[in-house]
Amino acid sequence: MKNRKIIVFVFCTFFCLGQLVSQEIYVKVTYKKKSTIVLKNNNKKNEINGILRKSQENMSKLEYNLIFDNRSSLFKEVSKMNIDDNKNALATKLSRMFGDTQGVFFTDRETGKTIHQKEFESEFFLIEHEKINDWVLTQEKKKIGNYICYKAIKNDAYINSSGEKKYFNVIAWYTQELPYPYGPTTYNSLPGVILELINRQVNIYASKIELNPKQRRSITVPKEGVNVTNVKYDSIISGLATDFRKKYKRN
Repeated sequence: MKNRKIIVFVFCTFFCLGQLVSQEIYVKVTYKKKSTIVLKNNNKKNEINGILRKSQENMSKLEYNLIFDNRSSLFKEVSKMNIDDNKNALATKLSRMFGDTQGVFFTDRETGKTIHQKEFESEFFLIEHEKINDWVLTQEKKKIGNYICYKAIKNDAYINSSGEKKYFNVIAWYTQELPYPYGPTTYNSLPGVILELINRQVNIYASKIELNPKQRRSITVPKEGVNVTNVKYDSIISGLATDFRKKYKRN
């Protein structure tokens, strides 16, 4: 009889744990971002610095939401900024561009792939990013809000205005207390949700975390746009930059 009770207890314990792990979750994380670019005083570049400073100020008005469940996540901007003032239109555009946070980012948990819907030259693209497998995990940790976060590092690259590929480091702080492989933009596949991300231009950090909020949006993959791989999209950008330089030299 005693052994039977132990077996029943163990079965009930594992059944309850299985129910907890498999139950549907829905989380909404609100992020803000700030510039990591340090501007130097230069009289020859006062106008450019003025635009960049204004773009840095505008970042404080931007907010982004990461919503996710057991199967997928969606990251996108939710703030609305006034761009009617032509004088500040360029600064507003830059504030959205920095950190490559424009568009909609859908991540599938099973495959680890991210689809980035992005508008470029008045055309929408659906850029497919493969699962990230080159994170370097460290034991360095810090607290963000009520969550213990661990540091992870990886190398990444971008295409500059000259069409050249440039490399930079990315730092992510993720928490295993939310054991889901999601994060801002295309960064994911860590053993927990990324609550802070630092790249070459911005620091994207969580300002609010809501577990199972009453108001929920559907998480669906974006459909509108031309399907391209990340490598193909980079080659398009690189080619356009090269064509622009040739045209500029001729003029």
